[in-house]
Amino acid sequence: MMRFGSRTLALSRGAPDGPRDRRTERRDREVIFASSLGTVFEWYDFYLYGSLAPIISRQFFSGVNETTAFIFALLAFAAGFAVRPFGAILFGRLGDLIGRKYTFLVTILIMGLSTAVVGMLPTYSQIGMLSPIVLVTLRLLQGLALGGEYGGAATYVAEHAPAHKRGLFTSFIQCTATLGLLLSLLVILICRQWLGRDFDEWGWRIPFRLSVVLLIISIYIRLHLAESPVFRRMKDAGTCSRAPLTESFARWGNLRIVILVMLGGTAGQAVVWYMYGDIHLASKTVNHPAAAGTWSVSGAQDVDGNGYSDIVWNDMATDNTRATLMGGPSSLVSSTVLNSNFNLASSSNAFHLIASTGGG
Repeated sequence: MMRFGSRTLALSRGAPDGPRDRRTERRDREVIFASSLGTVFEWYDFYLYGSLAPIISRQFFSGVNETTAFIFALLAFAAGFAVRPFGAILFGRLGDLIGRKYTFLVTILIMGLSTAVVGMLPTYSQIGMLSPIVLVTLRLLQGLALGGEYGGAATYVAEHAPAHKRGLFTSFIQCTATLGLLLSLLVILICRQWLGRDFDEWGWRIPFRLSVVLLIISIYIRLHLAESPVFRRMKDAGTCSRAPLTESFARWGNLRIVILVMLGGTAGQAVVWYMYGDIHLASKTVNHPAAAGTWSVSGAQDVDGNGYSDIVWNDMATDNTRATLMGGPSSLVSSTVLNSNFNLASSSNAFHLIASTGGG
């Protein structure tokens, strides 16, 4: 069990159990839908770069040979991953200070605007070295935003869920992240088929610019969300954690669970997934006319396999039943952390960090 001080333990069990009236059930569905939809849009933004890495390498790193340019493009892609844990810590702390809802708005704004700017950014041939510098900066902003979004969404949903359904509710955050990949692939496929050879010249910008539309939809939906009931209760009671980072990471009892889940569960899954999905396929198929179709099949397979298993195993993990690795690392996170009386009321930093290292 992870404890963050006895003062907030009574508030750590999320929404109360008991009969759920229709209004409450409707609210639960709205929370899951809004949080999951925002996750889809953020992962759409994040995956676009990996899917179009060979084209981006030619547009923004053309000052070197083709192989080196592609390596630089992948390094820029990696930069977004490198800062995700820092985004988790930053926005996890911000969520504890100002609330989950407003932190949601900040992360989606940063992600949406950064992605849109990539679609408008002048190339290396137009502004020289400034182009890749700005591109890497935008990737860093995307990584920070995603680090806060992913764990924040899971925390927000968990704090609305009754204890016996916490695993089921949060599983939708994991499985809908793969829908972001599928959406990005479908948009690329449509644009490539529509524009033909022009896609490599200027059409690749369209998927990035479409993020403005997704951003508007996300903001509209999230403005209608209410603040987490757990956060409201602890704020009204004056029991907010005064040192969430210390409580999350400076106490061995809590830190060992974070390390176990990050390195023992999510890290291995993330390496396998990204090595195949975002490097192998990008380097081998994205320039082929049928590339986007290949990607779409891959994305659909991941949604079907990864998403379904997340829902099933997280649901089975509820009520403190420990899931095995058969259910995937996300099940391990939910069953070990969310269903072990994890004190959501005290700090979201630990779960933010766990989710940011292996999400998607």
